[in-house]
Amino acid sequence: MKSLWFVKRPWLVERKWLPIKGIQSKLSLILLVANMLALFMVTMTIVFYENSRYQPDLLLELNIQGDMINEHLDVAMSFDDRVSAKESLAAFSLNKNIPIAMVIASDGTLFASHIIEGYSPPSKLPSEPGHVFYKDRLVLVKEIASANQSLGLLLIEHTTPLWRERMLEYSPFFLVTAFTLILLDLLITLGARKYIVQPLGQLTKMAEKISISHNYRLRADVNSIDEVGILSQTLNELLSVTETNQNSILKSNYQLEKKTLELEGQRGVAEAATMNYKNLVKNHELLLSSAGEGIISLDLSGHITSVNPKAASLLEVDAEDLVSQAISQYFVKGKDVKNRNNDSVLLAYWEQSSIFSSLTNGACCK
Repeated sequence: MKSLWFVKRPWLVERKWLPIKGIQSKLSLILLVANMLALFMVTMTIVFYENSRYQPDLLLELNIQGDMINEHLDVAMSFDDRVSAKESLAAFSLNKNIPIAMVIASDGTLFASHIIEGYSPPSKLPSEPGHVFYKDRLVLVKEIASANQSLGLLLIEHTTPLWRERMLEYSPFFLVTAFTLILLDLLITLGARKYIVQPLGQLTKMAEKISISHNYRLRADVNSIDEVGILSQTLNELLSVTETNQNSILKSNYQLEKKTLELEGQRGVAEAATMNYKNLVKNHELLLSSAGEGIISLDLSGHITSVNPKAASLLEVDAEDLVSQAISQYFVKGKDVKNRNNDSVLLAYWEQSSIFSSLTNGACCK
């Protein structure tokens, strides 16, 4: 059931930002994407390190090893001890990536060597120190000196695995990283399901139940003090306000219905009284019409309100013309006859008449 807020903004409903439903599924997808990005960043970091630091670090390491061997070779060459020089070169056998190590005398001849089986010495011996990186190896040439006198050169050949092979060496690290990320993903998913998804799901079900049943006495369980707990507490407060307002409206409706019934009863009484009055007026009119004497009805100002046919006949005026006329115009005599249409004259005659006294004081009219 879509809320009014979404109905007013249909683009939020129709546009599918994520093709899956459910907070837990979306959270799992977000964590999966985050893990993939993390692995990608780790891979890029290793690739950058390999491309920028592998050769300098390898050269530094090989120089350190060469310096350590040089401390023994200068003595051996000073005493022309080839056996001792070869034994010193044999120390490179501890590093399986160094298949060739050679000592070259100052005259360019081979003084001593250590060559692993399967490898061949270089066809041309170097004449000066330096280093060269080849596709699959590093060749380092260091000077052997004693008392600032050059005794010869030390040639060290270090094999370098291909870039792909070097990347495979990081496989255990990638596996441990991936396992750690998956474990964190699982822990986050389980925690989010227990502390976020399930409470929100309960709130959603309760909101749907309230929307269908309109039972505002329902309350959400508040089991935490986090945002979900605050949301549950706020919903309960809204339900309390809604329930109070609903009860107030129901009470007002009850009172309104009760008042309506009372008004309908009073209207019935008024209609009955009106009907009785009409019947009374009708009977009065019938009585006046059937009377053998002239009867005229007056108000306190002396104006005719009704006449019966006999009175109209006696006055020789139509009954309709007599209504609203001043009765005192028939009392005017003598010199005041010419002022019979003057209201002040008519009022004076009326107030002096016995009819007026009878109407106001109850005196008998003669």
